[in-house]
Amino acid sequence: MQFTSTSIRRLLLCTTLLCFISLAPSVHGQKPEESQTSQATGDVVRISTELVQTDVTVFDRQGRFVDDLRREQFELRVDGKAVPISFFERVGASSAPASKVAVERASNQRRKIVFFLDDLHLAADSIEQVRKSLLQFIDSEVGGNDEVAIVAASGRIGFLQQFTDHKAVMRAAVARIKYRSNAVQDTGSLPMTEYIALRISQGDRDALNYYTNELLRSLQFQYSLPKYGGKGAGYMAGSESDQAERMVMQRAQAMMTQSAANSTATLSALESFLRSSAQTPGRKHVLFISDGFFMLGNPAFAQKMERITDAAARSGSVIYTVNARAFAERSRMIATKPGMLGGSDKFNSGEEETVRAALFALAENTGGRALLDSDAFGANAAAALKETFNYYLLAWRPESETQKIEKFRRVEVSILNRPELIVRVPRGFLEPETNAPKKASIQTASLKSTATDLQPAAASFSTKQELPVRISAEFLNTPDNGMVLSASTQIATDALAYGEGSKQSAAIDLAGVVLNEEGSPVSSFGTRLNVDPLTDESPGQSPSVIYNYRAPLKPGIYQLRVAAREDKTGRVGRASQWIEIPDLSHGRLTLSSLFLGGQEIRAGEKRAGASSAPQMQFSVNHRFDANSRLSFFLFIYNAQPAPGGGAASSLTAEIQVMQDKRIALTIPPQKVTTEPSTDIRRIPYGGSFPLRSLRAGSYILRVTVTDRSAQTSATQDVRFHIE
Repeated sequence: MQFTSTSIRRLLLCTTLLCFISLAPSVHGQKPEESQTSQATGDVVRISTELVQTDVTVFDRQGRFVDDLRREQFELRVDGKAVPISFFERVGASSAPASKVAVERASNQRRKIVFFLDDLHLAADSIEQVRKSLLQFIDSEVGGNDEVAIVAASGRIGFLQQFTDHKAVMRAAVARIKYRSNAVQDTGSLPMTEYIALRISQGDRDALNYYTNELLRSLQFQYSLPKYGGKGAGYMAGSESDQAERMVMQRAQAMMTQSAANSTATLSALESFLRSSAQTPGRKHVLFISDGFFMLGNPAFAQKMERITDAAARSGSVIYTVNARAFAERSRMIATKPGMLGGSDKFNSGEEETVRAALFALAENTGGRALLDSDAFGANAAAALKETFNYYLLAWRPESETQKIEKFRRVEVSILNRPELIVRVPRGFLEPETNAPKKASIQTASLKSTATDLQPAAASFSTKQELPVRISAEFLNTPDNGMVLSASTQIATDALAYGEGSKQSAAIDLAGVVLNEEGSPVSSFGTRLNVDPLTDESPGQSPSVIYNYRAPLKPGIYQLRVAAREDKTGRVGRASQWIEIPDLSHGRLTLSSLFLGGQEIRAGEKRAGASSAPQMQFSVNHRFDANSRLSFFLFIYNAQPAPGGGAASSLTAEIQVMQDKRIALTIPPQKVTTEPSTDIRRIPYGGSFPLRSLRAGSYILRVTVTDRSAQTSATQDVRFHIE
């Protein structure tokens, strides 16, 4: 291991010069990024009129995944008719000995986890428990290969409702989860729950008679009524009793109208998110968290459920429903306490089963499971993730034109001669895909001709990648500009259209925008990059171009989005990355971003627009050869000065390399050495170590700096990949 060596000091010096001298953007070439073999497409469920794919999980009675099934054991039926299976694949971890390729693929697989909060049907105590449980899950369960989206049915989380591996973004999303008083309003003197209103609207005469009787009593009508509920029970003829009954019916209908509106809003928000998430590749594990809601008494809910089932299948999502009342230690969804309803308490019998029906339907229709009786949030989430990591992928072709008519197609899968096995599969899909949302006009802006016109495309959520684009966003603190975002964009140039004979220059329009956590732009850039074709006479030139952009930013959470468009072909590529800019004014020990793989730019590598000052270009794609050394550096802020003044002398740094949650490499704590002239406000630290002991795959480099004088520490992580 080498740390703070002469070469590293030179690296730090050049980088410090780069950061302190200028905030101007620069463009230059970089070593090519090796082509990567694409992963199997089994991670994404696609449905079209040519091919239909669906994932299937199979379990034994003990809940264990059945791993040794073959294609011929599966029977697939669409609308009750047997359909030949055109494609079959086992996806996920296998009990068989893993090959080197399988191990690398497993290490690179990123879990997509969605926590969908039905805050339109979550009580105040449920909301509080959900927030605590989510924070615990983020801290203890989310690994380096996880991407998490936290979504609220009300939309209150706003711009932060995105997939991210940045825990600060996840915590900021959790902080926006608030109790939303969305209870169905009841104006009667005797409390009526939604469930009782449902029973009355469905024709429950006992409940209707009871509330009519109580209403007449409250209005002090002076005549007696037969006891409700008995044989021959009824009301004496007269306008008073008829009017009272109509008033109760109207009251129940008004409550059910409000209830249906809330339920529709929840289901619409869920469908909208599922359809938008189809742009994000990979299988999604959706945990739908709710106190439950009613879906009975409204025929539109059946169609809504079909659309959600279709949206889940198209986006590769499996929904597991979680009962928030269980881990909030609540036994009822009603606002009143038992006994406060008087004699009407008896009409709430069956409420819990009814309110759970929607949760069962959401899970079963999408191939998931309802987790309604456990009060362990973390265990529920872990169980869902474990079950959905392994599955079989089946594909078939529609046999006739009748399967191409707009209709919900019901899918059934069974295992021949194995009736004891439990098969979970999305229950169907809508064909053809005429219900997908139209592309927003913001995406069509990418077809315009200038970098300025690309700004809306850069701000969009699209993950379209016709043109390979990589970005890297880091922060550091400079004497003149304070906290600075240092952003680099790398675009592969070996496949650009260079014109006839590959002798003409290619042009790339590039645009970027920095958005705050509210989704508002705070900084942006736009430029055109002219790229000369590579020739045999210029072997030093590399098939990629890098554009650097720097901007001072206030403390907060930001997202960098970049869009690039090739001029001749119109091919578009986009990329985004979150970054948190810390607040140094609090005086806490803080680390800058980790910069990886720095190399000084040679004169022959510079492109138009590059500064003539000494520069250091760090790796944008964070991909390194297994036989190379990984170099890194960062700055340490707010360290305690040494006794008598001068640079700090009580700092130690520990380096760890993590693969998901497993420690793959540890370098014991070492003292951070400083020079007498070191700026105590910005202490540079760096090092390098060989990668040969690590297998190919995705890793997290973690650097922890401890200030023994102040008895505090700070940690910074960065992802990298070994090829």
